[in-house]
Amino acid sequence: MKKKSNTIQVRLNDQEYQTLLQECSKSEMQISAYVRACLAGSHVTEMENRREIEIKLVEMYSILNQAADSESKSELMERMNDICRYLKS
Repeated sequence: MKKKSNTIQVRLNDQEYQTLLQECSKSEMQISAYVRACLAGSHVTEMENRREIEIKLVEMYSILNQAADSESKSELMERMNDICRYLKS
């Protein structure tokens, strides 16, 4: 990762600032990380239901681990891994 050495200043009105804080809170990101993600064109995920999603994924992993190996199992595991990567972004 490249060293972050540049800074910016942005003036926001009260409503814009509150909106920014709410979006950062929903995504569980710091302001600087949120702004960088938006500038990079990344999709910023709201994490209001993150815990419930994580619980369901753990349940699904448990069920799949008990299933016999197959191409379908591999495909499902990869899709679940994609979801996990998405939640981490």
